[in-house]
Amino acid sequence: MLTPRVLKLVKGRDLDLRSTLLQAALEKLVGLHLEGKIQAGLVVGEWGDEGVVLGYYKAYQDEDLKAYRRITGGTDAYVDKDTGYLGLVFASENLEEVGLLAEKLARCVGGKVWGATRFGPQRLASGVVEVIGDFHPEDAAACVGERIFGRRLLVEEIGLEGLNSISMAYSHEGWIKYLGAEPMSIKTVVRRGEYYVRVGIQIFESYISNARVDGVFHAAPPNAPFNLAAALAGQPANENALLLAEGRLGVMELLGVTREDFYQAFLRAIRSVLDNK
Repeated sequence: MLTPRVLKLVKGRDLDLRSTLLQAALEKLVGLHLEGKIQAGLVVGEWGDEGVVLGYYKAYQDEDLKAYRRITGGTDAYVDKDTGYLGLVFASENLEEVGLLAEKLARCVGGKVWGATRFGPQRLASGVVEVIGDFHPEDAAACVGERIFGRRLLVEEIGLEGLNSISMAYSHEGWIKYLGAEPMSIKTVVRRGEYYVRVGIQIFESYISNARVDGVFHAAPPNAPFNLAAALAGQPANENALLLAEGRLGVMELLGVTREDFYQAFLRAIRSVLDNK
């Protein structure tokens, strides 16, 4: 991890107290970080809405509860209008490092749910942390600025443009209501404590016609689990599909579950097809 000296801060009070704008601001900060325009960025605010915030990979299930979705994995976060939210981006070397900082930050602010991922080049990517819980945004900003990176940072407020158009994606049903493996005819789950990965496949004439992944875990790059499932579509339901899955898993970082957990989920799904031939 490269320890920043300057932290660019976006305050939620400037974003009309809309949760989707908080998320859009974090996305914008990630873009600025990848472009080398900021050393680290932080957005803090109150969620402003009631419901549940699903982790990136969690399947949508409850029609009766207002749902949102974040860009990092992990467990559900139940929110109301006063629930605190923070999103942090910084230079990171691996997902484990980002997860450890996320846990440290959640303890510092009193957050209940955290998520971690990485965007960009593998060796020095943009580490991204989201924390949700019963904390005050000002306390969260002080926590990051004074304690998280082992030095007191120079905190400078920053204004961001173009957030309204970005925020629309975070309220779109296609983003929120991802059903994951649920519609698939064959489903397997591998659990590790509160974390799990679920794989679903659809078979047509011994070929994988569709595949989906969902669960509660953290991954980087963030889309890698979905890309792995998509790559299996059109493959024969045999050892070749497993070799493809193994190769894709080699470039994926995971927290909460392991690469072996992912592989076992696919292995069990494929074996269920072979055993029924």
